[in-house]
Amino acid sequence: MPAQISSSLASVWSNYAGERPTDIDTVIRGSKISCVLRDAVKDFDDGMSASAEAEPPPERKLTTSTYRNDAIKAVERVTRRRVLAFMTDHDEKTDVATEAFILESAPRARPSMFTERRES
Repeated sequence: MPAQISSSLASVWSNYAGERPTDIDTVIRGSKISCVLRDAVKDFDDGMSASAEAEPPPERKLTTSTYRNDAIKAVERVTRRRVLAFMTDHDEKTDVATEAFILESAPRARPSMFTERRES
């Protein structure tokens, strides 16, 4: 699943930056997902500026809010779980972006009504 999340997030990123990041490292720990995107921030910032200054304006203006929504949808589509929180940090000096997602808890398995119950 980490590779699927990386691929989905790279696609979203390229819509905003015009280029995919050089590398994405995705780690899943329980309900927490962390994605580190390398060689990404400058292209993202440039893409956001170009969208804001485009003449005529694009059909759908690209903003940090639309990026947030698109990134959340991409992770929810892959994990089939709702994203409860999304945090992002872009470091211009290192050209690295970190995206963190907190998912709702996985559904608990319910005992089947066809399972025999043991009586003490």
